[in-house]
Amino acid sequence: MNKLIKYYQILKLLGPSWAFFRLKYAWQSRGDFWERKTPQGKWGDKVPFIKGRFWEVKWSSDLSDQAMDIKAGKYRLFFRHEISSALKPDWFAVYFAGKRIGEIPQKNVHWSRISDFSSGDIKGVWELSRFAWAYPLIQAKDSETFWSLVEDWAGGNPPNTGVHWKCGQEIAIRMFALTCGYFVFQDDRATTRERKDLCREIIFRSAVRIDANIQYALSQKNNHGVSEAAGLFTAGILFDHGPWRDKGKTLLESQARELIYDDGSFSQHSVNYHRLMLHVYLWTIQLGNANDVAFSKTMLDRVRKAGLWLLALCDPDTGRCPNLGANDGAQVFPVIASDYLDFRPTIQAVAAVIDKEQWLPLGPWDAFADFLGAGDTLVKTSKPHQSSKDVKEQTTSTPQDPGIKTQEPRPAPASARAPEIQYLSGGYAVFTPPSSTSTSDSDSTRLIFRCPTSFRHRPGHCDLLHVDLFHRGINVLRDAGSFSYNCDQPWQSYFSSVAAHNTVQFDDHDQMPRLSRFLLGKWPESKVIVDETDGQVSAGFKDWEGCRHERTIQIRGKRFIVMDNLSGFKKKAVLRWRLAPELDWVLEGLTCKSKAVELRISADNRPVSIKLVTGWESLYYQERTPLMVLEVEAGIDCRKLITQIEIKD
Repeated sequence: MNKLIKYYQILKLLGPSWAFFRLKYAWQSRGDFWERKTPQGKWGDKVPFIKGRFWEVKWSSDLSDQAMDIKAGKYRLFFRHEISSALKPDWFAVYFAGKRIGEIPQKNVHWSRISDFSSGDIKGVWELSRFAWAYPLIQAKDSETFWSLVEDWAGGNPPNTGVHWKCGQEIAIRMFALTCGYFVFQDDRATTRERKDLCREIIFRSAVRIDANIQYALSQKNNHGVSEAAGLFTAGILFDHGPWRDKGKTLLESQARELIYDDGSFSQHSVNYHRLMLHVYLWTIQLGNANDVAFSKTMLDRVRKAGLWLLALCDPDTGRCPNLGANDGAQVFPVIASDYLDFRPTIQAVAAVIDKEQWLPLGPWDAFADFLGAGDTLVKTSKPHQSSKDVKEQTTSTPQDPGIKTQEPRPAPASARAPEIQYLSGGYAVFTPPSSTSTSDSDSTRLIFRCPTSFRHRPGHCDLLHVDLFHRGINVLRDAGSFSYNCDQPWQSYFSSVAAHNTVQFDDHDQMPRLSRFLLGKWPESKVIVDETDGQVSAGFKDWEGCRHERTIQIRGKRFIVMDNLSGFKKKAVLRWRLAPELDWVLEGLTCKSKAVELRISADNRPVSIKLVTGWESLYYQERTPLMVLEVEAGIDCRKLITQIEIKD
């Protein structure tokens, strides 16, 4: 694409104020502006004492195995890839899929002089410095290992020097872990005055760095601004620093209003970043509560709605959600031994913190609420971490401990349940057959339809009119995920492309052209019609090449009918259905079968080509695995494709 056209597109999509700011920022970065504003230094300066309070952390998930691994020099990156090193790792090593592929060379230069992508995927070097390893050590009460690692990190990362001072969000996430460790270990024998002084100084210097450049994070209109505002608020509370506290609070409030939509969906169009945003808000709300700082009812209501949005998309049997949008392996508070793909801990924590009640049956996913000091709002059983089935069977028995209440686990409140059809203004319709309206129903089925009307904030994936389907804990029809933000082709383009989603691709082009690594251009507008009485949602758009796709989904008991109307293409249209690898699929004519689900294809004008091909998905960052994809190719005479999705068991 011509550069002038590209820049015009960016200006049109993001606005002149954004463009002016970015031009100014680029000019500042060419000189020594940031080196003067955030000078490099050494540790040892005096900083204020911590005056703020912290809640009483409670642990109900056993992380001892992880703590033992850390002591043995074994760390997990992105909650998936295990690496082995000395106890004190190389903080500058670059890892990809658990393999050491290099090292950041600029260790001693100012953070503003380091490129995001010159050494491959920069997240591979950032991951260990998020301090996710701190939480298992804190839970295991291993203060010596915790402080030893903090000291080693500080020794190689003086203020404003090197890659780990480059991103304010990374700095903020590290601040949260240090804050937790400081309060839990403050009276421990291994916690010397020098170690407490160092921890205070890292947190203080981190806040100074965030405050100096927070406008850049805010310009992105995503979780970077939320996280950095939370970092400022955290430091303001800890050091009783009014300007930081008030600025952080004001920004958290304003971003909740702007970035969390009226229905609870979030500006980044990503389930995982939605969770990250909720983690950060829950942290700040609880820190405020512990220090008598209250957030507005408006902000709390937005956070509550964001939790309900996650609940609407969540499979109750597994805790998994559709792998929608960007997924970089982030989980701010890894304080529970469940799988990274389980979103129930976050949902239950929102219920406990905001509503002071539970939305899900009691279970091991309560551990995040416990960590946040909100677990007492959940009614505890005599065996608090049973499965929901076991909890039901135990509810009539006498409690072994008279101090523990036993109560039938309450389902989500009526306002928290997904109705048979729920259209969310962020661009999602959720279909749940009548037998699946209870969050504790083991025969759970839900179909999620991606149907945005227009984009208020930039999309990251070409996933317009994508469909996800869950049935009995299996993500039967699924999204591809992200894999990596900086990797070789074809993978750099594949995972965010239309070919990696359950929708229609025209003439081998994407639904939107890519203007830069994280920006798509020519955002289309869709017309969405919801007919709840007839059980259907219709949406359609015209893409940048003049091709039109209109999709209508009807629910008929446990049968979903997907009707695709196609026009404007010149050579071919390809409909894809990405199939769960957990099931065995067989193609017979125009029918693709498994023991659980059957897809029957029909067209208004045959012949159409239909075949099973190999595709790819990424459930965990920097990992890709194969799966089968049903591809239906139609020629220019075809104007309508129909897929009947039949739930068989």
